[in-house]
Amino acid sequence: MTYTVKASNKEGVEPEADLQDDVALEADVELENCEHNPSKAEEDTGEWGSAVEPEMAPAFAADSAVIDSQEPIDNAMWMYLREIGKVPLLRAKDERALARKIEEGQHLTDVVAGITRGGVTPSATDITLALFGRIARAKYLVNALGECLGLHSGASFNDIGSHPGLCSAMSCVVDEELTRRLAAKLGQTVEQTARDLVILWLDSRLLPPEIQTPMGKGCSVSTIERLVDDPAFADDLRSREAAASRHYRTVGSDAKKSAQHLNEANLRLVVSVARKYRGRGMS
Repeated sequence: MTYTVKASNKEGVEPEADLQDDVALEADVELENCEHNPSKAEEDTGEWGSAVEPEMAPAFAADSAVIDSQEPIDNAMWMYLREIGKVPLLRAKDERALARKIEEGQHLTDVVAGITRGGVTPSATDITLALFGRIARAKYLVNALGECLGLHSGASFNDIGSHPGLCSAMSCVVDEELTRRLAAKLGQTVEQTARDLVILWLDSRLLPPEIQTPMGKGCSVSTIERLVDDPAFADDLRSREAAASRHYRTVGSDAKKSAQHLNEANLRLVVSVARKYRGRGMS
C-alpha cells in the first residue's frame, strides 16, 4: 500500500462560510517519494487524534556558497537556486511526518466533499459528525482490531487506538502480520484491510482535540455509535463550532505547508546532485 501518509487563532473568531475552500489541497505531491523502511520505522505512541510534529533534520551545509562561485546565470534563477540551496535535506522519518500531514489534509478534503450537498459548504459540526459516523460504521473493524491485539472485550476506542502494536502498524508502515491476521478474521483481502486501517486511523486523527477531551478516554465505539444519533451531542458540538473550525483550517494549512516543504526539499536534492555532477556530463 502506498501510505507513508497548531496554531490557533484568538478566541471569539467566528468560522467563515468558505471552510471547504480553505481545506482544499493541491493533489500534485507524490507521496511515493517517502521512504518506507519497516526495520527503522519509529513508533508513534501518541493517542489517536494527537498531532505528530515532524522533527526536522539539522540543516546541512548550504549549496549557496558553491552556487555563488559558479559562472553567472540568469539573475532570477541564480537567486532561486541560492535559496533552494539553504533548504535542509530530509531524513526518512521527516519525509514520513510531512507525508502524514499531507495525507490528513487530503483526507479532510475528501470528507468535506462527501458531505457537501447542493453547493452548501458543511459546517465544522457537520464535518465532526461525519467523522464520528464513519468511525461508528467501522465498528466491526475496531472490534476485530481489539481481538487481534489481545484486548478485553468492550475495550475503549482510545485503548485500541493507543495500543503500541497498532501505533507501530499505523506509523506510515502498515504491519503486515497484523493486517494479515485482521484480514483473515474479517474474510477480506489484505489490501482492502490495509486501506480500511488507514482510513479509520485518519478519521480518528482528524477529530478536534476539543471534542475528544469531553468524550473521555473510556469512550467505546458503541458509545460513539449512540452519540452520532443523540441531538444533545450535536448541540454540544455546535457550541464548540469555532474551535473545531480553527482545527480543520489548521489541518488544511499544515498540509499545504508540508507539501511545499517536501517539494522544496526534493528540489534541493536535485540541485545537490546536479552540482555534484556538474562538468561530468550534466549541466
